[in-house]
Amino acid sequence: MKTRSLWIALALLIPANIRADELVGARSLALSPTGDQLAFSYQGDIWVVESKGGIAKPITNNIEMDDAPVWSPDGSMIAFTSNRFGNYDVFVTGVKGGKPKRITYGSDNDRLGGWTTDSKKVLVVRNSESSYSGAYSVDVDSLAIKEQFRDIFNVRTPSGIPNSTKILYGRNGFPWQRARYQGSAAQQLWTYDSASGKRTELRDHGYQHLWPVGTEKGIFCVTMTEPVPSSSTLSKSVGKIKWTVGGTPNVYAIDAKGGAKRVTDFVGDGTRFLTAAADGSVIAY
Repeated sequence: MKTRSLWIALALLIPANIRADELVGARSLALSPTGDQLAFSYQGDIWVVESKGGIAKPITNNIEMDDAPVWSPDGSMIAFTSNRFGNYDVFVTGVKGGKPKRITYGSDNDRLGGWTTDSKKVLVVRNSESSYSGAYSVDVDSLAIKEQFRDIFNVRTPSGIPNSTKILYGRNGFPWQRARYQGSAAQQLWTYDSASGKRTELRDHGYQHLWPVGTEKGIFCVTMTEPVPSSSTLSKSVGKIKWTVGGTPNVYAIDAKGGAKRVTDFVGDGTRFLTAAADGSVIAY
């Protein structure tokens, strides 16, 4: 099955009365499981539009920040984070909107990762009165919380891999704003098997692995394969930087042994906010 790549021009996804140059700050893309709809965050609300383009409609409307939408695997719900009660909590709403249901009540920020494959629970990252970061599942109906695992390093964006008992997550690393970071603190790719409790390192080559997403076709993420010039002393210029494909954050397909195959070939300005349909036939960024 060939993967179809969508370079999302968000100016085409908003109402006609908003000019393209007014669309500033759209972020956090999320394809529906079938790949035919796209959710994203814009001006602090969650919007949904057909992935082929059209009129986008907001499904939340709140003065605070709603962000990081994630579709449930069955396509019936969208989870997102919001600070409408102070710190960031996780909420769930229907794909056409409605009153959101708050499902986390922690005093610290809860960071949404994804869903379990049965669409019954969301996966969040929280500290839960511990110095260690951990991945937890929260039942959407009962709000029951279950610890999946903890780690001495930061846990990032845990999400269920289709047709498996495994959770894909990022370990360690810096936020996405430092996509070109290279070093021992770069975000690694790991999996956790919820059935056996086994954790497995999938890929760690000294570069960031951002927006990892598991599909039926395999795993995709944004990473690099070549270093870029670093800073220099005040008396010495770095010189003119010549960007390369390998030194630009691009989308890569990651196989079961940690091998990487580049999917996009951008040079200079890299890809961000990667998302994919459940079967891996469509990706967007």
